[in-house]
Amino acid sequence: MPKKSLNHIATLISEVYQEAGLEKEYIESKKAIMRGHENKYETLASAINLDTANRKRLAVKLGISSLHLDVTVKVLNHHC
Repeated sequence: MPKKSLNHIATLISEVYQEAGLEKEYIESKKAIMRGHENKYETLASAINLDTANRKRLAVKLGISSLHLDVTVKVLNHHC
């Protein structure tokens, strides 16, 4: 069975991990988890686990401020 492809948010988070210089094995383990997410909203909600530097990188990739990302992630985690 082929691997499920990453959604858009998961792809961006994967890029964030690569830019942060994290180990390939760690990144692959995170990709495997994100492939199990039902949709991009679940993946975005998981961004609550990113450290501050990686949340900032993700916000830049999304074209929003870190504050907006933090608020969005908190809302998703509260309501999902």
